[in-house]
Amino acid sequence: MQLTKGKIVVIILLFSTILWIYKFDKYKKSDSLHKWILIPLYLIFTLGIYALASISISIYNVNIIPNDQNTLLEELDNIKRKLQMKNFTFT
Repeated sequence: MQLTKGKIVVIILLFSTILWIYKFDKYKKSDSLHKWILIPLYLIFTLGIYALASISISIYNVNIIPNDQNTLLEELDNIKRKLQMKNFTFT
């Protein structure tokens, strides 16, 4: 099993959540569960920020390559022609 960046982020988030629950929880002795309900929301929010940052960085890196747009369009046309030869249709 190969660890990717996404898997590493999920492992870190799970580890930090478990650490928070067992070591830093002030509400262990009380019945207030509203703090525990927010944990999944924090995780989803954090993963959303990570996804937005990754997509933004990728888009920024694509835009800074000069004169590569024409090369990319030519490559897409070649792929489209090859697929049309194999009876794929495009609308």
